[in-house]
Amino acid sequence: MNDAEREASVAIASRLLAMAEQDARQYCRAVPEAEAYFFWQPVRGGGQLLVHRDGSVLFGASVLTFEQMLDAFLAGRRTDPRAWD
Repeated sequence: MNDAEREASVAIASRLLAMAEQDARQYCRAVPEAEAYFFWQPVRGGGQLLVHRDGSVLFGASVLTFEQMLDAFLAGRRTDPRAWD
């Protein structure tokens, strides 16, 4: 994964989690085993998002652990983009 992919993921996370790009960069970590970036909202009840290098995403509520999110993501689960329409 490279800087361009990270910035593309930041833009997606910023839009879908309704947070500033600066905040998305701060609350982001690379997940190389999934070819993705993990984003989270650092507030009670905030959402979390895994963004694959192809732009597909998995959204989860804060009640889910990172491991639960990652397992579902690696199993191929994704959130339909129309969920944000």
